[in-house]
Amino acid sequence: MTALTAQLNEKQTVVEGLLTQAKGVAREQWGNLSNDKLAQLGGKKDQIVGKFQANYGDKWVVRHSKPVLIGTAVTIIASMLMVIFARDKSQQ
Repeated sequence: MTALTAQLNEKQTVVEGLLTQAKGVAREQWGNLSNDKLAQLGGKKDQIVGKFQANYGDKWVVRHSKPVLIGTAVTIIASMLMVIFARDKSQQ
């Protein structure tokens, strides 16, 4: 019974990752339509997190004791990109 539960949990994690990617694409497109850089970057972040979740799922969480680091790294990169875009926009 536990092997079946583990397989179902892994498949659920993959589906959740794919949904996170789809949410990211939608959020990025909304940012493109509304010319909102923050929404665009948030959508890209969701896509990256969804790819990790779909490809590695629970295996990644078990192997790495601090999976929060990826979310933190993506947030830092997104913040840096926002500063760069804001600076470029103000110079135009």
